[in-house]
Amino acid sequence: MIMSDKKIDIAVIGAGIVGVSSALWLQRQGLKVVLIDRDQHGLGASSGNAGVFGDYSCSALNDPSLIKQLPQKIFAKNSRLP
Repeated sequence: MIMSDKKIDIAVIGAGIVGVSSALWLQRQGLKVVLIDRDQHGLGASSGNAGVFGDYSCSALNDPSLIKQLPQKIFAKNSRLP
């Protein structure tokens, strides 16, 4: 890990997709961020998804219209329930 004498506002621990995304958004807000991981960045849980976000399989859970859509989503042919 390379550290400099520059002021750091916040440290993000974990360089998976959540850590990297968090660090990116914090930098966009003007903060000086250091990203820390025990391994090389991106080798943890992020390596399995190849850095892809599956927006095709995400639902906004805080959307009030979800209740009306729920039966259709549950009984769709391509629905996969845990």
